Amino acid sequence: MMSPEAAPPEGGIRLVERLASRGVTLRLRNDRIEWRPRGALSSADIATLRAHEATIAVYLAAGPGVRPHAGSAAARERFTCDPRPELPDTSLWEGVLALTYEIDGGNTNGLFGALHGLRCLGAQLVETDAGIGLVAGERSGEFAALQAAYLAPHAAALTAVFARIARTQPSRASREGREKLRAEGFP
Repeated sequence: MMSPEAAPPEGGIRLVERLASRGVTLRLRNDRIEWRPRGALSSADIATLRAHEATIAVYLAAGPGVRPHAGSAAARERFTCDPRPELPDTSLWEGVLALTYEIDGGNTNGLFGALHGLRCLGAQLVETDAGIGLVAGERSGEFAALQAAYLAPHAAALTAVFARIARTQPSRASREGREKLRAEGFP
């Protein structure tokens, strides 16, 4: 148990904010995080950066306008659980939801909210040779309109999230999911 004086562990987005307040600039270059000025990070800063590299990389790729979420650990645990665990792609969804919650879970119009809502409607993630794709769930007739309305504004961040998850999680795609994605025109 943490003593009352001890600070909670620092997350990736909090590190970015703290470093910015010290005049340190982080950027993504060739899928690696770089910082300026070069000697500005302590060994503790570097360790935190490495521990939260995926979140920081997606946050940097998402660009300006992203509002990080400052919710409690209990809220994070509750909201990042897959709302449709009976579907075959739960492990992929938990990774995607955790990453997007850290980035903009506090923004009701953000990527986390859009993905969580689509998942509640049964949307599935499938892996292909080209990466991760999102396919319709039970409301397949409405899926294109929902995708255009809620995901299109977050296209850059969504691409970054899917790329990061594809690289960091072992393949768990279902055969049915791959076939469904191909039927919808994805490679």
